[in-house]
Amino acid sequence: MTEAFVALPNAPLGAIHGFTNTTDLTTSGNGFNLSAGLIYRPSDVVRLGLSLTTPTWYRVSETLSRTQRTDLQIPFEVSGGSNGTFPEFDNSRDIDNNLYNRSLPQMLQNAGYGMSNFNGVSYITSVPTLSTYPLDSRYRLRTPLKVSGGLGIFFGKNGFISADAEFVNYTGMKLSGNASESDESFENGTYTRSIKDTYRNVVNLKLGGEYRLNRLSLRAGVSYYQDPYQQTTQFNNLDRSRYIFSGGLGYKTNGFYIDGTVLHGQQTTAYSPYVLSDASAYASARIKNQTTNAILTIGTYF
Repeated sequence: MTEAFVALPNAPLGAIHGFTNTTDLTTSGNGFNLSAGLIYRPSDVVRLGLSLTTPTWYRVSETLSRTQRTDLQIPFEVSGGSNGTFPEFDNSRDIDNNLYNRSLPQMLQNAGYGMSNFNGVSYITSVPTLSTYPLDSRYRLRTPLKVSGGLGIFFGKNGFISADAEFVNYTGMKLSGNASESDESFENGTYTRSIKDTYRNVVNLKLGGEYRLNRLSLRAGVSYYQDPYQQTTQFNNLDRSRYIFSGGLGYKTNGFYIDGTVLHGQQTTAYSPYVLSDASAYASARIKNQTTNAILTIGTYF
């Protein structure tokens, strides 16, 4: 990921023109989970379903590094004594108490700065790119457990109605690791406690049906995805639940079929450019999201 910050066109001469920050993150890992389900059909009209998806247990390795490049608007002067000398640095010592015995411009040049001298005045023409050492970490991630159940009522060949409920155990998520291989916060449980303070368990609901009239079929449905965040002032006491409404129309013959579906989603979210320990000391922008998608499918039989 690269972010660029550029000064305004009317910035004063000598100011820094901008920064370019680059973050490189490489992630690899593996994981496993188990899924099981069953369907019970007590009659030709009623069908019951139950499914279980265990958490996924991941082992993840990451390497993170960052660089920052500084762009100068124009070279700027390094003030010194007569003829551009810097006698105050002649007896400077490094961390090993060894004498530098060189001027500041030479020290900057040896550190990677671009330097020039004009009429005895030293100027910095470029700033070296700053880089961090790659940070390697290994940790374990456990995702939520999911349990769902469903009921279907069938009206012969005329259509059906179905209802589903899904329980998602967000508070069961866990981040862990060894301090020798990752951040100490993995080992002491800081991240896992943060998950429990941030998320809550939810129940998602779905209801839909289809009615068939000869070659024509009509469909409608609604889905409700409960807000997984805790309802606290830290999260603006905002209900972020998502609703999706759908409707569809299909036509089928012995040779081809055509199907159209429209989905409309609604959700309210909030954006906070920064957060503070005191939730009343900062503000968030409330955003109302509405999306509409249309899908058209045409197929033929062979």
